[in-house]
Amino acid sequence: MKGSTWHGILGSRMKQLFCLYPHTSCTGCSHRSACGYVDFFEPHLQSSEEQTPSSFQKGFVLRDMTDMRKQFQPGDLLTVGLVFVGRIQKYLPLLVADFSRPFRIGKVPFTIQLSEVRQLQFAKLSELVLFREGQLILAPTSTNTVGQLWKLAEGVHSNSVQLNFLTPTRMKTAGRLNKAPNFEQIVQALIRKLNAFAVHFGDGRDVIGAEHYQELMKNCRSLHVVENSLRWVDWKRYSRRSEETMTLGGFIGTLTVSGNLKPLLPLLLLGEYLHVGKQASFGLGQYRCQFV
Repeated sequence: MKGSTWHGILGSRMKQLFCLYPHTSCTGCSHRSACGYVDFFEPHLQSSEEQTPSSFQKGFVLRDMTDMRKQFQPGDLLTVGLVFVGRIQKYLPLLVADFSRPFRIGKVPFTIQLSEVRQLQFAKLSELVLFREGQLILAPTSTNTVGQLWKLAEGVHSNSVQLNFLTPTRMKTAGRLNKAPNFEQIVQALIRKLNAFAVHFGDGRDVIGAEHYQELMKNCRSLHVVENSLRWVDWKRYSRRSEETMTLGGFIGTLTVSGNLKPLLPLLLLGEYLHVGKQASFGLGQYRCQFV
């Protein structure tokens, strides 16, 4: 899965850009509280909470990791989507400048060069070209906000939605991996992710509080499941950090529900960009809403 490769590329580029002591562990580094690499890639090291890398949410999401090609020819175009959350968006201009120069990936004898960068605008449902063929056209513009997406959701009038899970999705329920989640559990995972992003990379407060949460859960239980064709798939990735191959898995497929969706629409639409479940920084948990 190419999300694993892009995850490694982002990590190595940020390490080269920010790390003063590349051969020293970040855990014992005295500069980690002000390090851009740690902030971007290992934010658990800046937290006072007892959290492991796997349980702490990184502030970026990899999207459009559905290209399953294993071989590429010179000149092939690769597309990757990136969502930067909260303060992490400040690293976008730096990454654009860094990626605009051809660079080699580890010992692999080929280079990557940035061709074009586009920014999605929620408010207009359009895209702005920021960079093209070595030339900066526009500086990154205003941030997309949750409020803008909430407003867009008001224009959706449908009593049935199909969630199409495009990349393997890994969720935990009650601390255990859930291979066959129901719709309510998926919504719970979306709420956890949104609140985690807000707390760690936003203004420090939950977006969905306890009372609102209970209302959404009540709404979930009133819905009718029309179709559930979710299935489990396994995939492998190689970690350069631990120098080992790991077998992971997640569910893909479709889940269709009908009923009063209006209270849930903003959350479901936001989840298209933030994904659901674990390891969104690898591109996992991406889905699309199809209103039927």
